[in-house]
Amino acid sequence: MKVGDLARVKDGTHDAGIPSHRIGLIIEHGEASGNYTEAYTVAFLGTNIQLKFHEMFLEIANNESR
Repeated sequence: MKVGDLARVKDGTHDAGIPSHRIGLIIEHGEASGNYTEAYTVAFLGTNIQLKFHEMFLEIANNESR
């Protein structure tokens, strides 16, 4: 994954701020600490919501992931 990719937050991942469509643009690569996967900031389409997720909670969005 990289900045500019369209990503979907995986089913089963919970955060009160995630919109129902779960699709957003990766806008920032963050630092991961310890044994965690890479972290990314996601700006959700059609909203002003930006949330940070570890890579394990994201997948690249495509027609099959809808």
